[in-house]
Amino acid sequence: MQIAFWSPNHGQTGTTSTAVAMACMSALLYNFKILIAHSHFERSTLEGCFMKEKVHHQEDLLDFSDNGLDALKRLAKNGRLASGMICDYTISLLANRRLDLLQGTKTSKPIDTQETLTLLSQIFAVANMEYDLTMIDVPSGTHHKLTQKIIKNSDLVVVCLNQNKALMDTFFSNKSYASLLSEKTVLYNIGMYNKESRSTLKNLAKTYGMDNMMCMPYDIGFMDACNSSRILDFLMRHLSMNSKNRHKNLLQHLERNCEVMIKQLEKTKQEASIDYA
Repeated sequence: MQIAFWSPNHGQTGTTSTAVAMACMSALLYNFKILIAHSHFERSTLEGCFMKEKVHHQEDLLDFSDNGLDALKRLAKNGRLASGMICDYTISLLANRRLDLLQGTKTSKPIDTQETLTLLSQIFAVANMEYDLTMIDVPSGTHHKLTQKIIKNSDLVVVCLNQNKALMDTFFSNKSYASLLSEKTVLYNIGMYNKESRSTLKNLAKTYGMDNMMCMPYDIGFMDACNSSRILDFLMRHLSMNSKNRHKNLLQHLERNCEVMIKQLEKTKQEASIDYA
């Protein structure tokens, strides 16, 4: 099933770190095959959470287009892309395909061409046959047709917001956002969450009439791990520690968020099977 991580605003809500955290935690907690990807058509901060810039540079010297979306786009364009091939063009982060990273493209072509929309739709459709979960970090806002297309094709959309009242007010009153998500199953995630704020999760849910909100607490250790390409090491190390772990609050919320996400996907799948019958 396909999950889109999206925000109405760029760089304010921790969309990429949320996608990375939930993909990693899901892979560590559940027996799923998971693909983590992005559609920014440039090397995003998502890849930096797993690979250092020095490694990126070495891959560029070896021809980056032989991997990731560039290679898969060529296969799709030539009609040669089939189920079982996606993993050959990814970086395996955990054993047994439990977590694979699909690198972005280096192409400078406009991302909203019809050819690009068609090819990427094919790639992610094949990925959905190959993986249990395909988790995609998509560009913010609504001005990209690619963002709209991926959201339309997703089984679940995680909308990333923060505790800024102006941002929340703008989002929930914006008709274009409402139209984009009108027929989608949505979870709202409050990123960089600070429990000391007056805008608590409970207050936000009450103010905006939402019962499908979750949060990801701000944790400096987690952010440092993302910035130093050690996110998996960070989560695996601290998951095995005792209850006095100073990252306990983050880990508990992440585990709960993944559980909520999986349950919502199961519900969506059941409803779809009933509708089909």
